Amino acid sequence: MKIFVTGYCGFIGEHLSKRLNELGIEWDGYDLQDGDDIRDKVKLDITLDKSQPDVVIHLAALTGVRRGEDYAQEYFDTNAVGTENLLQLSKKFGVKKFIALSSSSVNGGEPNSIYGASKLAMEHLVKRCYLPYQFIVRPFTVYGEQGRKDEVLPRWIEQYKQGKPITFYGDGMRSFRTYVYVGDLIDALLMMLPYESKERTITFELGGGEKVFLSKVLTIFLHKYPDAKVEYLPLPPGDSLGREPDTREIERLGWEPKTDYETKMRQII
Repeated sequence: MKIFVTGYCGFIGEHLSKRLNELGIEWDGYDLQDGDDIRDKVKLDITLDKSQPDVVIHLAALTGVRRGEDYAQEYFDTNAVGTENLLQLSKKFGVKKFIALSSSSVNGGEPNSIYGASKLAMEHLVKRCYLPYQFIVRPFTVYGEQGRKDEVLPRWIEQYKQGKPITFYGDGMRSFRTYVYVGDLIDALLMMLPYESKERTITFELGGGEKVFLSKVLTIFLHKYPDAKVEYLPLPPGDSLGREPDTREIERLGWEPKTDYETKMRQII
């Protein structure tokens, strides 16, 4: 089995590529950090022709709900048009399985952000591609080592180190996330590689099994940094109060989250 991974230099991609190497699975990578842009269809065509993969795991995307509100065209160009380039070429070169990373920001088909709308557009494109298999994966707030700098805890740690108050949005008692640890997400992706379902297209939602309110995240942070000052701000436009995943599809593969959020976050901090 040969795998083609877009966005392999990103947060999830780094963890996935490390695991693929450990398992001895053959794979090729394509990432903007190397000058490889999924919007460049000609270069993508040449690269896939050389790679000839059996499976595509598509991680490449512009991410971040708040940033997306200022860059709608860039988000749709990458997350939708770039994905369509990859889908067309996957069909051209006989890819058997296309695994696309979406987002909980799709919000059950009713996104309230530009980022969520761009990911919903991506999902529609994947569903109409008609490869032998196409799997859509909606992870709910991925966290872990070497996480993205715009995530809550890395952002707070950076603000604290700079002597600034940490920014806390909303009241913390209504907004929640069902965080999924990146290692558990990689387990799920690996389970999908050999999976041959009766349906051509499946949407998998992945969550950590626990509703974590933002007030709890703040408590975990202040346990390590008790002298941190907190600036309370209203919830920004596009931010969701929270939604729980429907994990029935992924549970059919035997997957369940193994990582306790609070224990792991204390280790990461």
